Amino acid sequence: MRELRSLLATLLRLLQEPSMSSKGPDPPLPLPGPRQPISHVWTHAASSDWWDRVVMAQWDNKRWQRNLHMQKGTFHEICTWLAPVLHCQDTGTRPDLLVEKRLVFALWKLANLDSYCFVGQQFGVGKSTFGTVILEVVRAINNVLVQRLVYLRDLGAAMASFTELRFPQCFGAVDGTHIPSGPRPAVPANTSTARDTA
Repeated sequence: MRELRSLLATLLRLLQEPSMSSKGPDPPLPLPGPRQPISHVWTHAASSDWWDRVVMAQWDNKRWQRNLHMQKGTFHEICTWLAPVLHCQDTGTRPDLLVEKRLVFALWKLANLDSYCFVGQQFGVGKSTFGTVILEVVRAINNVLVQRLVYLRDLGAAMASFTELRFPQCFGAVDGTHIPSGPRPAVPANTSTARDTA
């Protein structure tokens, strides 16, 4: 408490003293030059070396197919279709993410189900940026690609085909995976389960 009172008394004394310079007003401060971003205060160093040097330069179509479920040519074609929607301006605080990188974030997440943190580090961005970009890409795919790629050529013919298969008033189906369901296999009497012990 004493220290606070002493500090306040010193500040009051300094405010009441006349200015040290009796030459007149202080000269104006020089105007600053062009502002440089100070992103070093709030960002950490990240590297996208793996994406730039390994994936884009060395992966063949087989690796693209295995990791992203599409070939490199298809990836670039989708980038061309989505470029008008996903292209962003460089703000000056940090370099803009290329359309290719934005698209691969979403494709990688959908294909591999890795965490935002892990994939963000792999591609050299933060996890919040990664999550935001994924939402932007999914929105762009819904707005641009779905209308371009998913459509029925002849609705009447599709309905007639399903009616022949005894599915009236149906004109399409999504997926063809059958997951068998049935009773659980018999469990031997000497096996303990969580329900048995509770």
